[in-house]
Amino acid sequence: MQFYTSINYKHLFSEKMSLQAGLSNDYANNHYNDVVPEIYYAMSPSSPTIQADTTLMNNLPEGYIYFRWNPFRRVIWGVGVRKNFDIGDNNPNYLSVQTNIRYNFKTDNSLLFSIGNYHNFSEPIYGLKEIRLLSSKHLSLEYIFEKKNTTINLAAYYKQESGDKSGSKAIKGMEI
Repeated sequence: MQFYTSINYKHLFSEKMSLQAGLSNDYANNHYNDVVPEIYYAMSPSSPTIQADTTLMNNLPEGYIYFRWNPFRRVIWGVGVRKNFDIGDNNPNYLSVQTNIRYNFKTDNSLLFSIGNYHNFSEPIYGLKEIRLLSSKHLSLEYIFEKKNTTINLAAYYKQESGDKSGSKAIKGMEI
C-alpha cells in the first residue's frame, strides 16, 4: 500500500523570475507473508521451510523550494532544495540540492549544465526486504534540439551513488 500527497505553489514575480514551493508525503506499507526455504536455494518440496512475516513501513514528509531566473535573454538559472522532516520515524535526515544553468543558442538549440546531490529511499523487493537511504551526487551536460515535432537530447553525465547493498559506485555515461 502506498499513498502520495502533495501541495505545491508557484509564484511568478515576472516573466524572468519564479519561485515554486511545496510539501509532500509519501507513505508506504509493505507486508510480506512468505514461506521461504530454511536453507538458501533449497527449493525442492521436501526441503525445510520457515514462515517469514515482515511488515516494512516508511513515512516520508518533505518540503522543497525551487527558484528559476532568466537574467539574460539566452540564460536560465535554477536552484532547488528538498528537505525531509524529522517526525520521529527513524528516517535519517538529508538535504537534496541541485542547480542548473541553460544557455539557448538559438530558438531550437540549447546547452544545459546541472550538478546536484539527491536522496531517496529504496523500494523493498522480494529478495531484499529493507528500506535504505540512497544518495546520488551527479553532474551532467546536455545538448537539446527542439523543433515542432522533434526533440533530440544528447547527454554526458557522471554520478556517484551510495546506499545500495552493492556499495558505492561511480557511473559515467552518455545518452541519446
